[in-house]
Amino acid sequence: MTSRSTHLVTPEGPGSVSGAPNLPAGFTDQFTSRYIDTDGLRLHAVIRGEGQPLLLVHGWPENWYAWRLLMPALAKDFEVIAVDQRGIGLSDKPQDGYALAPSLALDATLAQNEQRKTRRLKMPVLAIGGAASWGEHVGDAMKPLADDVQSVVISGAGHWVAEQAPEDMLAALTAFLAPYRGAAAHTLRPDAGAGPTPAYP
Repeated sequence: MTSRSTHLVTPEGPGSVSGAPNLPAGFTDQFTSRYIDTDGLRLHAVIRGEGQPLLLVHGWPENWYAWRLLMPALAKDFEVIAVDQRGIGLSDKPQDGYALAPSLALDATLAQNEQRKTRRLKMPVLAIGGAASWGEHVGDAMKPLADDVQSVVISGAGHWVAEQAPEDMLAALTAFLAPYRGAAAHTLRPDAGAGPTPAYP
């Protein structure tokens, strides 16, 4: 992580690397759970690897653990950072609580997406969907938000693509990320307009 992040106490127990079941062999020797303080919000992230940072953001209702089967291979070429999104896992929860109705959360998400359309992403985006779930709709949802969207539909997978078809998802990520292996740090920053962003629901 960058020097702007402040590392707090190392998380242990349920939700952390040390408390997670069924991890790939050697995972706990390679990856560590960390708390990262970001402008008053404490996020939990699982981190390992050398090279350019690769941020893995889970879908809903998941946490960093959804990426566990892909993380060791990705960490060979990148500094893998699998974060628990705000309010999920060991990351801080909203102080005002949660919306009780899923429709209220969807309304908020749709409003946020409308705002995001005004500042389109310039970096390449890989939109991955499972054929038995959102499929091509993942890419369709990203196209109004980004200039360079590549879509992949993984057959034999539904919503939990990284867990249901890890080899196929890793193949898609490997091909997408190939141009960024060994790239200079500035090429992976969003403001430089060249870094990759994998996205899946």
